[in-house]
Amino acid sequence: MQQTPTPQQAYPDDEISLLELWQILVKRKAWVFACFIVFTLAGATYSQLQAPFFEATIKLRIGQIQAGGGEQSAPLLLESPQELVARLADAGGGAVNASVARGTNNLVTVTAHSGSGDGAAQALEAAVQRVISAHDGIYNQSTQPIRDRVAQIEAQRHAVEQELASLDQLVQQLRGREPVQASLMVMQRTQLTQSLLQLDAERLQLLQQLSPPQTRPTEMLGQIAAPTHPSQPRKWLILAVAAMLGLMGGVMLAFVAEFIAKAKANAAAKV
Repeated sequence: MQQTPTPQQAYPDDEISLLELWQILVKRKAWVFACFIVFTLAGATYSQLQAPFFEATIKLRIGQIQAGGGEQSAPLLLESPQELVARLADAGGGAVNASVARGTNNLVTVTAHSGSGDGAAQALEAAVQRVISAHDGIYNQSTQPIRDRVAQIEAQRHAVEQELASLDQLVQQLRGREPVQASLMVMQRTQLTQSLLQLDAERLQLLQQLSPPQTRPTEMLGQIAAPTHPSQPRKWLILAVAAMLGLMGGVMLAFVAEFIAKAKANAAAKV
């Protein structure tokens, strides 16, 4: 039996291999190079004509106060982060904006824009100081009753300590002559000591309520510094994109030029 020969796969005559594509690019390299240069120069010119745009950024931690009810109660923020972001946007007139830091409920990133680094830093400093000043007013007003109570306790402790010192002297004087009277004084001293312990416990609780992290004012996380390099335009990025577009455009232009040349040659051959 004769074996049936396996038919060879037919390839169209007009199929272009990678080698032929490379030969076209080498042949039309002038078009590729010219397009690359034109786009790169256009990108460089565009980046030079754009006005510099500086950006200064700082993180702001919104302060909080301990609500009534002791350590178990949740602290209250001096201002909602969303309200602060909206207020900064309205007051900044487009030069200042803010956003809530992702994954937090009390951190706000504040950014100021200007045509110079010093201008951006000054605008950011002014915006942040306005926020801190407003929050300090709320903070001081909210914590003033606690501070007043602590001062009152300090005065009461001082008075009780003086009374205890006087009783100690009196007990020493009466112990030998009038033991019954001295015993009564000792009982009174015990009551004063218990009162002093109660005042100390209340004072400690109030001081803990006034201390971080339960209570703390609004503050910046870091220092405001004038940026030394503009954030926009990003010249290297513009040049890279322009060069890439020029290279792609040059390759396409080379193929188009080769197609037109072949079309003209075929038309001339048929005549």
